[in-house]
Amino acid sequence: MMSSRLGICNWSLRPESPLELIDSTKQCGLSCVQLAIVPLLEDPAWQDAATVLHTAGIEIISGMLETVGEDYSSLASIATTGGVRPDGSWPATWERAKGVAQIVAEMK
Repeated sequence: MMSSRLGICNWSLRPESPLELIDSTKQCGLSCVQLAIVPLLEDPAWQDAATVLHTAGIEIISGMLETVGEDYSSLASIATTGGVRPDGSWPATWERAKGVAQIVAEMK
């Protein structure tokens, strides 16, 4: 039996909307997601995602922040662009992180 707290990272599913995320999550036999929060901040299609997911019985068990300029196409690009390491993108990443924190605080 699968744990009810096992969730799927929505980055893996690549949904274009909360409804696509719900469908894909249920197709995987799951009811929990690790949710990329930046789309809720930057993409109008995702603004009501928390409510839509909750209504569909999908639990958000964690949230993820994509830092500005991340490139995960190779190990070398991850080493230079991943996380909060790059000084050049830090101001934009910091602003994004504050926006993501606000959205998450409002979800509670």
